[in-house]
Amino acid sequence: MKEPALQSGSEFDTLKELEKDMLKFQQQDLSNPEKQKQREKESREKKGVDAFKEAIDQFLLYDFFVILFILAWLVFGVGVRLGVYKQGLSYDEPVLGTWLFLWPFLFQPLLGVHMLATLVSPLIGKLKEKGILGEDAWQ
Repeated sequence: MKEPALQSGSEFDTLKELEKDMLKFQQQDLSNPEKQKQREKESREKKGVDAFKEAIDQFLLYDFFVILFILAWLVFGVGVRLGVYKQGLSYDEPVLGTWLFLWPFLFQPLLGVHMLATLVSPLIGKLKEKGILGEDAWQ
């Protein structure tokens, strides 16, 4: 069974909507490469909340690899203490000793900031998704 076509006076007129879309499409002037590049540039530029969330995500990416380096340094230092010197973990040597020295004022805050950013990034996404944070927030 075919559904009856919408009349021109109904809420949604297909022909009028198509004409509007065609006019919008013609105004875009896709044949002009300069306008096309400008539109692409504008779509890539992030503002406000999007820029902040992008910065957090970028920080998380780099910080993850720093944390992996810190972990590898710890494993290497423990291996050196147990394997090379064979005097147990109580022996003081520079590899693990330097790691232990940096732990309280460099590595712990770095891990704390990483955990905070890990919680904030999806929170911003959820708030934007629910409409609490708009596109124009922080601009």
